[in-house]
Amino acid sequence: MSELNEMQKLAWAGFAGGDWQENVNVRDFIQKNYTPYEGDDSFLAGPTEATTKLWESVMEGIKIENRTHAPLDFDEHTPSTIISHAPGYINKDLEKIVGLQTDEPFKTCHYAIRWYQNGGRFL
Repeated sequence: MSELNEMQKLAWAGFAGGDWQENVNVRDFIQKNYTPYEGDDSFLAGPTEATTKLWESVMEGIKIENRTHAPLDFDEHTPSTIISHAPGYINKDLEKIVGLQTDEPFKTCHYAIRWYQNGGRFL
């Protein structure tokens, strides 16, 4: 058996077999291998200092949006796609996981299909 085949075999060790092994069948995989967790959240760690600072920053932006009932920023020139905006950060130095929808926090973008379906008018 090749090394790759052996690694693939080991990758699935412990899972119950089924139709999912021969066909794309996510339902079968989940039904045969799902185990509900019935414990509590005591195994979770609390937020880090960085997470707390990031969340405070997010909440400030949300307070402003709630008070004004409007986005803090709106990109009306760039239709939104998976690659339409540069990487965005709330605070790059504090972040471990990154990936805002746009290049700035609280910037709203539009989806071109809705704009097109409405005759080029924003609703």
